[in-house]
Amino acid sequence: MTPNTLHTAFSLSGHGIHTGLLCSVHVHPADAGSGYTFVRTDLPDAEPLRLSPAVVTDTDRRTTLSNGSTTVHTAEHLLSALYASAVFDAHIELTSGEVPILDGSALPWWEAIQTAGLVPIARLEHGITLRRPIRVEDPETGAWAEAIPAAYPSFEVELSHEAEAIGPVKATYTWGQDYGGLVAPARTFTLASHITPLIHRGLLKGAQPGSGVVVIDYALDDSDWKALEDFVGQPLERREDKGALPLTSYRLANEPASHKLLDLMGDIALLGQPVRAHIRTFKPGHK
Repeated sequence: MTPNTLHTAFSLSGHGIHTGLLCSVHVHPADAGSGYTFVRTDLPDAEPLRLSPAVVTDTDRRTTLSNGSTTVHTAEHLLSALYASAVFDAHIELTSGEVPILDGSALPWWEAIQTAGLVPIARLEHGITLRRPIRVEDPETGAWAEAIPAAYPSFEVELSHEAEAIGPVKATYTWGQDYGGLVAPARTFTLASHITPLIHRGLLKGAQPGSGVVVIDYALDDSDWKALEDFVGQPLERREDKGALPLTSYRLANEPASHKLLDLMGDIALLGQPVRAHIRTFKPGHK
């Protein structure tokens, strides 16, 4: 597995989905072996944030990274696209603390990376090799994850929801496959039962129409429909069945699982190099 570096820098701007704050992101090539480093340009005295699993401070609906001086929220979509591009070193400047949600997927980041161009690095990247399988479980939710030694990195995600809403659905990806077609387009998704309370509370200030998939998983009352209409900015046809709203229909048949796989790769990117393992998860989250 030969790593790449960016040929040129690139920039994207947008609003953070949780804070609603505008953020401009400037991604620059970095020296081989330097890893991913975040710099908050709005905090000139803050210490640069060198990424590793040790800087994860919160995993509630997003991954929060902090060294106590610099904090960055929701970086997993950008990191997933860099990781899939075999770019393991980048200097990333932010004008605020939350990476923009953009369209809710990694596709804008992926396309920007491809436009910037990739240059192979001479040194061979061996990656992390597992000596034995690893498995962790959450007895409260039934979720689990395991990593099995393999020749190349590969990922498998399985979700478990009501069949009429999302249903049991899987996504798989093997290193070198078409990330831009199979994974990058998958947008973040949420169940109506999760998002309507947040809307009623005035949260998700940076969400924009089309920046995710809303899935109806229970019978909505009129106040919930009105909340969703205010949220997406247009009238919605009332319906009694469950599934993806027509406004936010799926780009991929297995989009929810593919997005969870996208997030998984973004979180694994914190290791800074590929893992020679088949990583499987059931009912995954950032935790």
